[in-house]
Formats: sequence, structure tokens, C-alpha cells
Amino acid sequence: MFFFFGHKSFFFTLYNQKILLNKELIKIYNRFVVRSIMIEKQNIIKFPDNFSQKKNKYIQIRDEIESLLFQYAIEKKDLWAVSLAAGRFSSMNLEKIDGSEKTIEFFKNCIETQKRKDLTGNSGDIA
Repeated sequence: MFFFFGHKSFFFTLYNQKILLNKELIKIYNRFVVRSIMIEKQNIIKFPDNFSQKKNKYIQIRDEIESLLFQYAIEKKDLWAVSLAAGRFSSMNLEKIDGSEKTIEFFKNCIETQKRKDLTGNSGDIA
């Protein structure tokens, strides 16, 4: 009789382990397969990252304006005068838009960027 109960408990344990294993397999299946199917079937429109778009826009504008200013300075043969005019234009407008403190901070950042450029030879280093 003892032997019979031993078999019964052994099979009962195997049965319970099989149930637990099946539950774990179902969880794994749901986690990976069902979730990926749901994601594929959803018609989700991914909106562009506004920060990246603005950053790229500002970089493009900066590069185009710098190119125009350099061309104008070459044409007029006076980099100093063109730089003063561009600086005056930017400082007056930035002060109206952002205030004195942020404008001065911007120009300090520009000076630091130029110093890094002189050290590295990379004017695109705007970090």
C-alpha cells in the first residue's frame, strides 16, 4: 500500500509540474509572440521627434547663414565689419526674444565653441 501512495504522489507531483510548466510557457508565448503580433497589427502612426527636427532645422539655418555671411565678407573684403553687423543683428533680436541674460549666455557659449574649434579644428562641435 505504501508503494501505491508513493506512485500516486509521484504522478501528482509530475502533473503539478506539467501544469506549472504549461503556465510558464503560456506566459512566455504571450510575452513575445502575442505582443509582437499585436504591435504589428496596430495601425500606430509614429510621430517624428520634435526635438530632433528642431535641432536639425537650427543646424541647417546656422550653416546656411554662416555660409552667406562668409561669402558676403569675401565679397566686401571685410570679415570684421560683416561679423559686427551679424553680431549686432543677433544680439538686438535675441535680447528682445530671450532677454539680456540668455543672450549674453548664448554669446559666451559661442565664444567657448570657437575656442574648442581652435583646439580641435571642428567648428561643428556645438555640444
